[in-house]
Amino acid sequence: RDIAALYSALIKKQNLGEFLLAHPEHRHIVRRIQLSNKFPYSEIRDNLLDSKMLPIDMLRCKLSFFGATKFDPRSDRWVRICMFKDAPFPKELTDEDNWSYGAKAC
Repeated sequence: RDIAALYSALIKKQNLGEFLLAHPEHRHIVRRIQLSNKFPYSEIRDNLLDSKMLPIDMLRCKLSFFGATKFDPRSDRWVRICMFKDAPFPKELTDEDNWSYGAKAC
């Protein structure tokens, strides 16, 4: 919706800086567009308005940003996850191990 509003407000060959001075309400979506060029995984690429999209799908995605692993999809209403699997103790933080993907069972 934000991109559609931006697209309809844009005038071809208009300088983006001048446009944003005249229409500051579009700053947030322009920033998101510019970031997605440099960071392709910065935005969820799915139709969030689709009737098949479940809130639990978004929750799983969001939890993965915080290091959740071992999702247990027993329901579309709740999720069981594993957090901090094989995470080091404070005294072990200088050890350069890829602890997020350890071999121990959760």
